[in-house]
Amino acid sequence: MREDVSLSLHGQTLAALSYEISNTDNDIDGFIFGREDVDISYSCTDNQTNLVGKKHLLNIRNFEVLKGSFTYYDQFGKVDENKLETLLGTRINSFLGCFRWRRNSVLKLGIREKFVFKQVMNYYEKRYSRDSIRPPPSSASLVFGLFTSSLSSTCATFTFDHLFLSVSQSNDKEKFLGISTEITNLDRMQLEYRKDKSSF
Repeated sequence: MREDVSLSLHGQTLAALSYEISNTDNDIDGFIFGREDVDISYSCTDNQTNLVGKKHLLNIRNFEVLKGSFTYYDQFGKVDENKLETLLGTRINSFLGCFRWRRNSVLKLGIREKFVFKQVMNYYEKRYSRDSIRPPPSSASLVFGLFTSSLSSTCATFTFDHLFLSVSQSNDKEKFLGISTEITNLDRMQLEYRKDKSSF
């Protein structure tokens, strides 16, 4: 069975997050909240119905920027589940994952970030079995967002880059894969901006 993940994010939400994180001097951790929809495809014949594929549609509604370093994990990457429980509270129902912002860096997960995210996934699964939240979670239900910013070569503008990843499991191996991301309410403006720019 094929299992795909795609992500939708409003341009204003991304712009607000970019503004907030650009005004800090340190790396930032945070949480991602929103809604998950699942589209299931079936193949029907006269005598049987087969499950063909499942598509997770993650719609990000907002981000929470955490103040200070090591808010829910220590410098070695060990997650404190009690702190995580306190920070998420009842919002666990709309929890889609976590993110990290690093200034002037490559969009690639570090060892500690992978370790932290796997522990967050394990916590989410335990919390599900305890509280029966949402449909049963799969590895595709949670995402990790990486953000970075840097100055342009002329030091006149900032560039903001982002990458969302989910865990894919095949042959008992976990792999972090990039998720196709649609920024709603921004694509058209970006195309118009480029068109105007070329006319100068």
